[in-house]
Amino acid sequence: METILNLTIAIINTGGTICCKNEGKGLAPQQLDPEVKDKLREKYSNANLDFHELSLRDSANMDGKYWAYLANQVQVVRRTLCNAIVIFHGTDTMAFTAAALYFLLMNIDIPVILVGSQRPFSDDNTDAYDNVDTAILMAMSNYYGVFVAFYGKIMLGRACTKLDSKSDNAFFSVNEEDVAKKIEGRLVFNDKYAELKIRPKYVERAFTGDEFNPDFLCFNLNPAAKNKIMELAAIYRILVICSFGAGGLPTMGTLLDDLAKAQNKYNTVIGIASQCTFGKVDLDIYETGKTTQRKIVYFSSGDESIEYFTLRLSYETKNENKTGKQKKFFHRS
Repeated sequence: METILNLTIAIINTGGTICCKNEGKGLAPQQLDPEVKDKLREKYSNANLDFHELSLRDSANMDGKYWAYLANQVQVVRRTLCNAIVIFHGTDTMAFTAAALYFLLMNIDIPVILVGSQRPFSDDNTDAYDNVDTAILMAMSNYYGVFVAFYGKIMLGRACTKLDSKSDNAFFSVNEEDVAKKIEGRLVFNDKYAELKIRPKYVERAFTGDEFNPDFLCFNLNPAAKNKIMELAAIYRILVICSFGAGGLPTMGTLLDDLAKAQNKYNTVIGIASQCTFGKVDLDIYETGKTTQRKIVYFSSGDESIEYFTLRLSYETKNENKTGKQKKFFHRS
């Protein structure tokens, strides 16, 4: 790994388990303890660590407005000529925030790494320091973009998800290889991502919190569930259906007919994903998939993570509304 020395790394604290303390009401995010900052500065004495405290949140309380606030803060900090930014974040929605920042900070010309932990810095058996070590090693590299660091792995911000609520090895790349893995204290990079070493040209934008369409619902199909598509379509512009396997929707019953009616009446955007985390949605395999293609127009998640896919539809429909153009949504595999 090529390491850049004598650099400035900004550390932005947004909250989450990593900085939580229990003051009698359960774990809640706090500002970073000065002792934690001192330990990190001592360990990474070859870099200047510049700490920033934002409005702290449990990651369950993240939303589109906070993502815009965070993206704006990243740009403010970037102007200080820091070489990289590490963001402390709660794990439960970290993959959503990473996907959101991928859209908002497209072509960012420094590494932006989100990191969290399953146990706080204050825990005797914390995994926080090891995860932060992985993030800072990435910050010292010459790779550009939005990433997630966890359990010795560097993952693309647009292609990772949390799969375990307890294990230290909680995050996994979704249908992509890891960008790098920590081996004996060093990051070993995957040659597949050599293009991420080419510094892009970044143009700043002012984010308002209105970049994502909040009128969407993502839900799992259940064979025993009652069909309420028309009621849902009256409320939500985007319906992301987590289907069975490779994209199976039931063709017996009224689901497909109601989806077609919803599109005609409400111009509903339909996304088809899978309840399976890994693999690909492919409606060309089964008869049910081919019937779906004949009856409705849709977006397919293909091999995208559910976090990235839902936010992609949210982002694209919002931009469509801003331009005043009516976009016709065709199926895309």
